[in-house]
Amino acid sequence: MEQLRQRLQALAVTDDLTGCYNRRYFWDRIEQEWARAHRHGLPLAVLLIDVDDFKRINDAHGHHAGDLMLQALVRACGASLRSTDVLARYGGEELAVLLPQTNLSGALAMAERIRAALQQVRIDWQGQSVGATVSVGVAALHDSHANVQAMVHDADVALYEAKRAGRNRVHGAPMPGACAALTQSAAIGTL
Repeated sequence: MEQLRQRLQALAVTDDLTGCYNRRYFWDRIEQEWARAHRHGLPLAVLLIDVDDFKRINDAHGHHAGDLMLQALVRACGASLRSTDVLARYGGEELAVLLPQTNLSGALAMAERIRAALQQVRIDWQGQSVGATVSVGVAALHDSHANVQAMVHDADVALYEAKRAGRNRVHGAPMPGACAALTQSAAIGTL
């Protein structure tokens, strides 16, 4: 009975395609980490990662190839993370990464490492080598965030800025004060 309960609990928090956490688990954890960061004055950051032109992979090679690509990207992304970080499938081809105790500069550096690693991922599909790139939006906790949704929204806005700027890049959400220069340098790919 205990094994069944554990199995059901694992299924409730795991994305069945990729094996990483699901969106529901991500939101549970980010709420917990948000409260902890506020209580102890700790930094906190979030990455939103979107596979560039994922529809092109599905259209050109079929949905099974797209599934294999997504699985390979999740494995490579997970290999870049610390044990305290949380990787979740946030949407169709979108991933979210929760980075506890990480400030903006650390999150931007992690995002760039992930972007570079995922750019190297290839799957063999019917005699072809298929690859993909990702765009990454980064946001870190700051005083202007009224709630955790505001921080995730900033990461989402930064992700769309990365897409608009040409894809296959990291873009940080604007931060008040001195961090703005760092955010701009990440947006133009000088990390």
